[in-house]
Amino acid sequence: MPSLAIRAHAYDPDRNELTVRFTNGRGYIYSLVPPAIFAAFAAAKSKGAFLNAEIKDRFPFRKLAADAASPNLRAALAASAADDPA
Repeated sequence: MPSLAIRAHAYDPDRNELTVRFTNGRGYIYSLVPPAIFAAFAAAKSKGAFLNAEIKDRFPFRKLAADAASPNLRAALAASAADDPA
């Protein structure tokens, strides 16, 4: 089931960075996220709840510019658009 709050996410294992783009257009890059935390996030039934409980306020972050996206996030956004029936 798609997230109501998160439009797309991507993980860069070389940098341990989780990029999250929300449905409202905002985006954040969370740094120093271990692979195990990302795996749990990716498997979570509610990614928004997991993000709030386990990632937000626990890892350093920076805002993602509205028009910026990593190659991994661009691919995730394209995939979510392809899955969107609208």
